[in-house]
Amino acid sequence: LDEAALNELKILKSVLDKGDADASCAAFLKAQENQPNPPSSRYRFEMYKLATAYQDQLPIEKLWIRNDGPKQCFSNTHDYVMDAIHHQDPFDNFDGGSLVYNPYEHQGYDERLVHLLIGLTRPGIIAEVGSWKGGSAIMFSRILKSYGRQCQAKVLCIDTWLGTSTDYKMLRHIDTVNGMPTVYRQYLFNLIHAGVTDTVVPFPAPASLAAEVLRHRQDLEREKYGLDLVFIDGNHDYQDVLMDIENYFPLMAPGGIMFGDDYSMFGVTRAIEEVVQ
Repeated sequence: LDEAALNELKILKSVLDKGDADASCAAFLKAQENQPNPPSSRYRFEMYKLATAYQDQLPIEKLWIRNDGPKQCFSNTHDYVMDAIHHQDPFDNFDGGSLVYNPYEHQGYDERLVHLLIGLTRPGIIAEVGSWKGGSAIMFSRILKSYGRQCQAKVLCIDTWLGTSTDYKMLRHIDTVNGMPTVYRQYLFNLIHAGVTDTVVPFPAPASLAAEVLRHRQDLEREKYGLDLVFIDGNHDYQDVLMDIENYFPLMAPGGIMFGDDYSMFGVTRAIEEVVQ
């Protein structure tokens, strides 16, 4: 965290410790009025909600402080992430044919939380382990774009687009051609329809393979390929979730945050609790 965010959390914790939630919120917002360059009311409210939810786990004295000075926006990743994976832009000359964009397929993500995480980390690279039809990637991209055109962060989408064991166990319908799933084409179409192809880099590979490639890139240029945010939402079996966490946690940049989805599913719950313990 930079010093401004740290001071904000200190103010927040001091008012939360007084016990009364309504009074704490009012006191926090009042205290922020006296700060130089006060944050927006939405950001303050999100910070308040986060600290309220985790106030018992908020050891202010242990928060890591960035020592690289303030960032005006995000790290400039430009196109080097795309060039490291693809020899040709995968969106070029794409023919969507009869594909249709279905907005109802893209639900279930907490946009407010993602706004907060992006505001806190100001990422250069967001890695999404499990992307499917692109709903979360589209949301990440739109939030990044809301920070201004000068922000050139990338959303790296890692997926095989072949389906997960959960899909096959539950007999979910997956569109195929000659037995091969066509989800990747729908994913590309959705990103093009949403206008976020300049932000997203698809990486069609198993998560373990992609992690090895990123590890190699980091060995060559650590500063360019550190992952500031990692979103785990791939296969939900225990072993796969555990492997994704163990593979991608070491690839995170200092101060990075790992988060995920579907915690209520048994395999996800078991893996996360085991890692935390």
